[in-house]
Amino acid sequence: MAKKRKNLGGFSWNRLTGVTRMKQQISRKTGFPLTKSGRQRKLGKATGKCFVSLIVFAIIGIAPVYGYVLNTNTKKVHTDNCNEVAKIKEENKQYSATATVSGYTDCLKCNPSKGNASVMQPGIRQVPQTPDVRPVTAVPRQTTPVPGANSWTPGTVIPSQNTAQRQTGNFPRPQQIPDNTQQNLIVHFIDVGQGDSIFIQTPDGKTMLIDGGEKNGMAEKYLDSLGIRTIDVIVATHPHLDHIGGLPAIIKKYEVKQIVMPRITSVTTIIYQQLLETIKDKGLRVTEGKAGIVLDLGKSVQVQCLAPNSEKYDDINDYSVVLKITFGDVSFLFTGDATTVSEREMLQKNANMVSTILKIGHHGSSGASSAAFIKAVNPQAVVFCVGTGNSYGHPTQAVLDRVSGSDIYRTDEHGTVIFTTDGKQFFTQAL
Repeated sequence: MAKKRKNLGGFSWNRLTGVTRMKQQISRKTGFPLTKSGRQRKLGKATGKCFVSLIVFAIIGIAPVYGYVLNTNTKKVHTDNCNEVAKIKEENKQYSATATVSGYTDCLKCNPSKGNASVMQPGIRQVPQTPDVRPVTAVPRQTTPVPGANSWTPGTVIPSQNTAQRQTGNFPRPQQIPDNTQQNLIVHFIDVGQGDSIFIQTPDGKTMLIDGGEKNGMAEKYLDSLGIRTIDVIVATHPHLDHIGGLPAIIKKYEVKQIVMPRITSVTTIIYQQLLETIKDKGLRVTEGKAGIVLDLGKSVQVQCLAPNSEKYDDINDYSVVLKITFGDVSFLFTGDATTVSEREMLQKNANMVSTILKIGHHGSSGASSAAFIKAVNPQAVVFCVGTGNSYGHPTQAVLDRVSGSDIYRTDEHGTVIFTTDGKQFFTQAL
């Protein structure tokens, strides 16, 4: 007796191959018809020509980009990395370059248009509807200023005099930060909205970029404002849009010497594929980011990778590459979006987690920054990379309460936060 096959709109399950899926998607994106004949599906001549054209476009770098997925059944709009996308049947999927589509509403989990606002154009940050309050946060640290710091008060966030410039993405070059000739480590927590992007300059003249924020050009503009041309190491902590969205453009634009990423085979989002293609086009090889590796940023600093510690996780956030950078007596811990699962592994395998400054994991989500982890790190200062008025409720009050004994900095309130240290004390400035 023949085995009964699951019917999928007239096509047998075993014939729904990856190639056919790809052709289906191309047909929907381009509008060319997908002809059917019995249990086989063939693309018409027009679709075949379009398929060849798309390959050519991809080769020369002008293939169209669709960052949003539409569910024609529920009339919902999703970001391409939303967990709900995997649940949508192929026949109900359509693609869009914008999050605002007539007749469609936001997915409540990924909220792609952030309150049904227009999608931000590259390099432009939408001005928040609420007043931009930038409080000055005093940090009681050493009183002797770093040489060349002018009137810069140690441990004090200096509010920007150029709030309007920051909101439009036109970043003023920091004038009060001592340059690398002063033998300082400088860490920039760039305000990219709801996402992460951290730029590091070492006393030895080396540079590192940890994540690139969303695909809004904010990180790229900030690097331009610093006059950056070469990045020694780029770390893509994990393949979520708010961390890797800006990296393809950055890798294309700057000279990049090394790429560090975790090994993940289950991610097929559009932005992740773009990132991999860009890396390949630049002729770069990827260094696997995992616990135990050491990165070279010069002789003055130590860069250790503390996570991921396992080969497979249920949550992509737990693949996050976690780095600890030490310069003299001052250390920074960058946690990506690692949740409590990864935190427990780090606590089990690392005797000394203590760090001076902690980048709070997953934007202050309740699923990260456990009490045990915060106690082990014992940070003097913490930084929340978070977007103004974000729909996720980040940072959560629970996490804010856990770090109440530390000095708190937030990119949604302070803008870009910059730490400069000579290895003995640190100074802060906000743009």
